[in-house]
Amino acid sequence: KAPGAKKIAAIQSAAQKWLVKIIESVTWSEEPSAKSRMQSARSQVRLGLATAASLFLGEDQDSICFDSQGSFYKEKRKVLGVSQKFTTGDVVALLVNLDSTSPNAFTVSLFKDGQRATPPQPLPDCFRGKALYPALSFRNVALHYNFGPLLVPLPFTCRVLKDASAKDATVKRAHESPHEVIFPVALPDEGGFDWLDQFLESNPPESTVCLT
Repeated sequence: KAPGAKKIAAIQSAAQKWLVKIIESVTWSEEPSAKSRMQSARSQVRLGLATAASLFLGEDQDSICFDSQGSFYKEKRKVLGVSQKFTTGDVVALLVNLDSTSPNAFTVSLFKDGQRATPPQPLPDCFRGKALYPALSFRNVALHYNFGPLLVPLPFTCRVLKDASAKDATVKRAHESPHEVIFPVALPDEGGFDWLDQFLESNPPESTVCLT
């Protein structure tokens, strides 16, 4: 799994944006035959939106995202060639348009270095009326994410998430109680996965997340 992050402030209306810059990507030295067997890029960034229930972008119905290879993930489906690719040194901005008066209402767009990198993509119908949290997943990269001043100007005026008004955003309170992390250890073929299934069934998904 790739590491991920999700902001506790969510977008509810209007048009807002936030930005990410790739500071560094790790380049691996591998045999050509090993590279040919790879199913995905070694270094990858996914930038998008998630509801409060989603963890890893693009892997469930509760998230959408663009990735650094130019793909768009929506409703667990991957569409190739939707956007321009982005890599080290690029500044990408995610524009979320929930302004009902806009011709591009209820869409999400990607901008690279201040220029449009993809046409507006419709958000899933299940996102309507929900708080949408800016989120990202990444692998083998160092990132700088920014909810405040623009790193690169865009060809139009739009609020950044940091400047969102109270009616256009909501803030989710962090859990006051400490989190508990469990690392199950089991011998091969000794019922480890059966125990894990029973544990997940007896613990509500609202409070328990399996990371593998």
